[in-house]
Amino acid sequence: TKALSSRLQKYFLVKAVHTEAETKDSIKKKSYTVILLDIGLGKEHEAGIELIKVIKKSSPQSQIIMLSGHDDSQTIAKAMHYGAIDFVSKENSAEEIIARIISICEQNTHVKEYNHND
Repeated sequence: TKALSSRLQKYFLVKAVHTEAETKDSIKKKSYTVILLDIGLGKEHEAGIELIKVIKKSSPQSQIIMLSGHDDSQTIAKAMHYGAIDFVSKENSAEEIIARIISICEQNTHVKEYNHND
């Protein structure tokens, strides 16, 4: 949503896209540390699930957090199976989503530091 995007921009560099085509185009042009992906992006329910596969193929290092208005355990399991690392409900506060993104970024930094010290 625009409100969430606006809140995230206070803490992160944000590229907001609204369609499946925009998403595919963006990941071809740039690598992203964290992608907050709406499971219902596009016209079809669960279009975001299919995008996980595309994102992981084009940008395997990107960490994907699925965003949904529904807490359907089968959909969550499917998203995790295809490569999402987290799932947040649209009902969660912006602060909770921000905290999860920060946590992922910190983990990513620690992995890079660990690999650099090898």
